[in-house]
Amino acid sequence: MRRPWWLLAFCWPGWAEARPVGDELEVWRRAPGLVSEGLREQRELKLVILSDLTQVEQDLFDAQVGSTQVYRGINLADLVERLPRPEGVDTVNLHFANGMMIPVALDGEQLGQVFIATAWKVGGGLDDHFPDVPKKKRALPDPAPITFGRNKVVVPDGQHPRVPKAAQPGFSPWFYVDTLTGLEWVASGRWERQFAAPGDVEVKRGQQVYLGRCQFCHGVAEVGATYGWDLVRPVPLYDYRRPDGLMTHVKVENAQALERGYRMPPQKDVERDEIRDLWAWMKAIALAGPNPYGD
Repeated sequence: MRRPWWLLAFCWPGWAEARPVGDELEVWRRAPGLVSEGLREQRELKLVILSDLTQVEQDLFDAQVGSTQVYRGINLADLVERLPRPEGVDTVNLHFANGMMIPVALDGEQLGQVFIATAWKVGGGLDDHFPDVPKKKRALPDPAPITFGRNKVVVPDGQHPRVPKAAQPGFSPWFYVDTLTGLEWVASGRWERQFAAPGDVEVKRGQQVYLGRCQFCHGVAEVGATYGWDLVRPVPLYDYRRPDGLMTHVKVENAQALERGYRMPPQKDVERDEIRDLWAWMKAIALAGPNPYGD
């Protein structure tokens, strides 16, 4: 007899050991406190087995691939609706195998646009092995293409509401994500206050630059994404890159990016004032450290 989906979907680690790699998603609520104090707890941790949920097939334009494909999977909005939502949260942070992290507001338009694909149609059948995604517009093979397990996020365009409008035509965090591995419930105000640093208006503006351009890839003292360099540990990057060097790093693509497998996308629209504000914030947050996440 088939078990009810909720018994299969909400189980503790161990149930999923025989499942295909990538078939499960961890779901947890962020715990209060500081990572620097040894916080590693994942509150109310559960595993969601996607293959045990009702899935649908849809023709979807995949902005990461740049074409329309038939995907099988589940809409993020439908998945969230099935889950018991903790009190006080308004955002779900999507965590990926490569260390990227993208916040999605639970009451925003983007929630309904995110599709979690577990397979795609090839010929007359479905294949759960998604093709690699190389860097765009490259004449040579990419030594570090984006690879996937069974959970590929599909979005119709690359826009994210946190990214500045001027940056959106040339920069999208969605283009660099790989296998979706986890959903983290957070309160957005508490999440963003972790990155508030003491200082003047310049520092406060710099925090907003970080949240709009950097947080998807870079964490702060082990808080947040781990795809790119941590801005504080083990080396405070404000001391490693002065404002002019930081400007070049963010705005201009590294000449050896392809050969070294870099994926840092150049944000050519960035202004010098933004970089100065970002550098001031990087220094302030490195000296003060992130704030604890409130309960």
